Amino acid sequence: MIAFPTVSSGGPEFGSFWPRLLTRTQAATYCGLTTSAFLKTCPVLPTTADRDAQCERFDRYELDAWIDRNCETSDQNGWLNWLALMAGKAS
Repeated sequence: MIAFPTVSSGGPEFGSFWPRLLTRTQAATYCGLTTSAFLKTCPVLPTTADRDAQCERFDRYELDAWIDRNCETSDQNGWLNWLALMAGKAS
């Protein structure tokens, strides 16, 4: 049985399976952001099936690339500082 991450459990434990295409809630959790912070800051556009918003999915590989680009340009505090800025928790 495949264990999909759930928001209610706070995301996956080590070794859990993340699907390649994520819902917006899963994508936000995957990036460590609230859904509203994710939608305000993430430049990755979702893919859709038949132009149906109910079927929009975010590609996990594109999310990884976005995070990696931000890590490369972050300061000495690294990506955790960047993540705090995205979540609105850093000054």
